[in-house]
Amino acid sequence: MHRIAALSAMLILTATTLSGGTEDFKRMEGTWSGEVVEAEGKPASDDFNSVQLKLVVKGETYTIYANDKQLTTGTFKLDSSTKPKVIDATPKDGPYKDKVQPGIYEFKGEDLRVVFGEPGQVRPKEFKTREGTKDALIVYKRLKDAKK
Repeated sequence: MHRIAALSAMLILTATTLSGGTEDFKRMEGTWSGEVVEAEGKPASDDFNSVQLKLVVKGETYTIYANDKQLTTGTFKLDSSTKPKVIDATPKDGPYKDKVQPGIYEFKGEDLRVVFGEPGQVRPKEFKTREGTKDALIVYKRLKDAKK
């Protein structure tokens, strides 16, 4: 569970826009169900698949839940002027407390895809993870009837 907590801290997402991003902030707001698709350069293991992730984005903050238990909360910055789009998450608690986690994001239809690395790592450049890192690729699907 500690590994999942550390990864979940990386998963997401200060809502201060670096450059552009205002529309993307609005698009991210709400409640999402997440699935770790790939981690550390490999398809997600059963450890990841057994965890039900939920992301709640409200204004300038995010909260991540694992199996309905709050895991972490924090803030994020976006830069939608780059390709791929850039996200920097700063958790307020957990193993990455107050450390910036570099990531990238994109919307695919109604889904939100993100890849995060660990604090201090080089930002991911594509929507796959790198072997020998703690990178995680997560796909979030918006929950239509969820309480925000």
